[in-house]
Amino acid sequence: MNSGVLLLNVGSPDAPTAPAARRYLREFLLDARVLDMPWLLRYALVYGVILPSRPARTAAAYQRIWGPEGSPLLVGSRRLRQALEAQVDVPVALAMRYGQPSLSEALGHLAGQGVQRLLVLPLFPQWAKATVVSAVERVRAVTRALALTWQLEVVPPFFNDPAFLEALEKIKPKKIVYISCDPNTLSRDLARMVRFGYLVKRAQPVDMFCQTFHVETVVCLERKQI
Repeated sequence: MNSGVLLLNVGSPDAPTAPAARRYLREFLLDARVLDMPWLLRYALVYGVILPSRPARTAAAYQRIWGPEGSPLLVGSRRLRQALEAQVDVPVALAMRYGQPSLSEALGHLAGQGVQRLLVLPLFPQWAKATVVSAVERVRAVTRALALTWQLEVVPPFFNDPAFLEALEKIKPKKIVYISCDPNTLSRDLARMVRFGYLVKRAQPVDMFCQTFHVETVVCLERKQI
């Protein structure tokens, strides 16, 4: 049985312009997994409040980081796909949950190469309905729409996989934003990042689970200057 790999990321606008940002925000925010509320309220919020004003500000933000090859997210994802395909002997495709390259395009490309068994790798270390669940549900929906009777296997969240943190040590980014909802793993991983040569510059608890004991913590780390 021929195998293939699908890398899944969130996506970005096609261009750093207000019309492109509007198309992207509309698709993104109308996803019930992203805005978990009754559909009528979601449509009213998106069309009545967000889309009239937000696209211009979003486009301006993208203009500050846009490069010759496109958005940083797309460029990095493409390079990751190329690097992975060079290491394995199966076809590797890249798709975005929202925007381009689309899932239909990626799955069609893999089907054309005779793939019958697909390993789906969501590029989100942590599990969340708005990321992993939404992306995987969309893969299954598009697969059915294309009448592809594939065997699907989804890579589970890898935020606590030692290899993931080891990769950070090798890449050595200048700054890391670490978000955690588990104080135990937060303290464990921060201790490891300090050993890697990072300094904790700021930590901000965020109460996203009202009336429970859970709390999110956003930590900004910077690599020591040597």
